[in-house]
Amino acid sequence: MNSAIERVKNHLAYKLGQTVIE
Repeated sequence: MNSAIERVKNHLAYKLGQTVIE
């Protein structure tokens, strides 16, 4: 269970989603 990696993946997915929306 690597919470750090999960956090990074969630962060990247969030940034990616915002980029697509704009």
